[in-house]
Amino acid sequence: MIDLENAVHSNRVVDNAQDNCHPLQVRKRGPDIIFSDPTNRKIYKYILEPATLEDFAGSGNENSVDGPVDQCSFRQPCRINVEIDNVVYATDAMSGTVIIISSLSNTVKFLEAVGDLYRGFSVHDKGKPYETFNLESALALTHNCHVFLDENEQAIHHEVNANLAKTLNGPQGNVAG
Repeated sequence: MIDLENAVHSNRVVDNAQDNCHPLQVRKRGPDIIFSDPTNRKIYKYILEPATLEDFAGSGNENSVDGPVDQCSFRQPCRINVEIDNVVYATDAMSGTVIIISSLSNTVKFLEAVGDLYRGFSVHDKGKPYETFNLESALALTHNCHVFLDENEQAIHHEVNANLAKTLNGPQGNVAG
């Protein structure tokens, strides 16, 4: 029996009782547990209170298709990782891809910040029209991107320092484990 309630860090679980033995990758996401199921080509969410199991991502079709979490599909989702309870990264072993599962609002904020950076430096498709900015406007656009990235970096540092186990290793003396 898999003890999902006490799974805090990543665990690789193999259920040998089934004929088609397959590995599961288990991760804690906020108060819930998420895990990959390569056989059914889905990622599931186990809610502790009340104890329920829900689809988290994947339609179950054997494809590698991007889209909303209920319409996207995997060929073989394996490893998963969670960043600050908001962003889930999943590897699709059969298609050789990394899937980023994020709320639309986080994705929009990221793309807006990168868009400001591109606009500030007049990055554009070859031969396409583009807008140029004076130095003050360009600096303001790049500053917007810097503020967004700095806020995310601070959140990550806080999360790493508060919640990840560390071990002595490396040139700085500790590495997140």
